Amino acid sequence: MAVQYFWNMNHTNIIVCAPEWMKMKQCRSVEAMGLLNESGLNYFPSIETHYLFGLQDHLQDLLIFIPSGASELCFMEALAKRIDGLIVTQLDEDTFTGISNKRIIQFIFTDTFILPKNPKGKDRGDLQTILQSNSVDEVDAVAKTIEQLKKTRKDYSSIQNETINYGIYTSEDHNLPRVIIDGGNVAKTHGLNIVYSWRGIFLAVQHFLGKGHHDIKVYVSICRKYSKYTMDEYKLQKHLKHYCHIVYVDSTTDDDCLMLDDAKTNNGWIVTNDEFRNYKQQRKDMKNR
Repeated sequence: MAVQYFWNMNHTNIIVCAPEWMKMKQCRSVEAMGLLNESGLNYFPSIETHYLFGLQDHLQDLLIFIPSGASELCFMEALAKRIDGLIVTQLDEDTFTGISNKRIIQFIFTDTFILPKNPKGKDRGDLQTILQSNSVDEVDAVAKTIEQLKKTRKDYSSIQNETINYGIYTSEDHNLPRVIIDGGNVAKTHGLNIVYSWRGIFLAVQHFLGKGHHDIKVYVSICRKYSKYTMDEYKLQKHLKHYCHIVYVDSTTDDDCLMLDDAKTNNGWIVTNDEFRNYKQQRKDMKNR
């Protein structure tokens, strides 16, 4: 119904992201109908599996099944950013931290699929204008981007499967300066810019504890605190709380500014790959930190 809604608006640049288990369920349902080789699975056919077949016929490579254990949100966020796309979802805008909330359009279901006429308010244009303002690449280029993201996600899976050593060595030196970790930047970098990796933050904290630093602060967006969209790794927070101070920043607060002020006030060092180009004076003051 959602895809058909956009087709009726003559909008054909449509990508559908679904969890991989839906595809597996579809295969098993077909098998139960005797259309695939028997394997002893005891499944009853779903009356809706033909919708997936239909979408696959029409969308071809643009029906994406996200691997089990991956975050559909992270994948969609990365994809929308790379192709300048819009995300249609019921998730709150604050859930998405890697892209502008201008890219988020929320829908409702009554008897049909409906989008608001003015998704971003009357002053920001109507739905048709918003859809037309996004120039998405050609289908082949988009499909290539999707394959690149899938490969990146596969690469991260091998990192994710590595065993974490929860034992943390700490030096006796308690006089070293404060370490301020840009949690979002570290997590996204370790997650190959597709997954928010709490594992990456854990490894960073583990590293500095091993160097003798005991005053460690990690700045993290509040939406990552309980978010299932950061994968199961968000549970690593409970381990981190024993070794560092986690600062959860709400969506209305500039975490970059907080980190720069913290470092300046407390003679701290910021761990990040961000160059803080929007903070010329603070960047000048803190360039050696």
